[in-house]
Amino acid sequence: MHTKSARAAAALAFALAAPILHADAQTRVDFNTRCELIEADSCQWGNLDGRKLDAKTLSDSNYKAVHLRDASLRGAVLQRINLQTADVARSDFTGADLHSASLFASNAERAKFVDADLRGANFTRANLSGADLRGAKIDNLTLFISTRLGGAVWLDGRVCAPGSIGKCD
Repeated sequence: MHTKSARAAAALAFALAAPILHADAQTRVDFNTRCELIEADSCQWGNLDGRKLDAKTLSDSNYKAVHLRDASLRGAVLQRINLQTADVARSDFTGADLHSASLFASNAERAKFVDADLRGANFTRANLSGADLRGAKIDNLTLFISTRLGGAVWLDGRVCAPGSIGKCD
C-alpha cells in the first residue's frame, strides 16, 4: 500500500512539472521557457515579462504566444517578427521598427507604439485598446482588420471612440 501511494505521488509530481500540451497535442507549452533573444530566434510561449530589450535586434524571430507584458523595446529592430497571440500589454515599442511584423490576435492593450514603423504590420484581431500610436508610420499593407481600438491614441493624436473596431472612430 505504501509503495502504491508513493508511485501515485511521484506520478502527480511529474504531471504537475510537465509542460502543458497545446490544443494540437504536439506543441509543448511551457511559460518558463528561457529564450536566447537573438535574431531569427524561436521562442514560443516563453515568459519575457518586464524585460528591457531596448535597441535589441530580433528580426525574423518567432515569439508566438510569448508573455512580453510591461517590457521595454524602445528602438528595437523587430522586422518580420512573429508575435501572433503574444501578450505585449503595456509594453513600450517607442521608435521600434516593426516593419512587416505579425501581431495577429495579440494583446497589445495600453502598449506604446509612438513613432514606431508599423508599415506592413498585421494587427488583425489584435487588442490595441488604450494603445498609443502617435506618430507611428503605417501604409496600405498595415492591417487593422477586426482590431479593437477603443481608447487608443491614433497616429494623429485623436482618441479612438470606445468600441472602435478595425478603424479609429
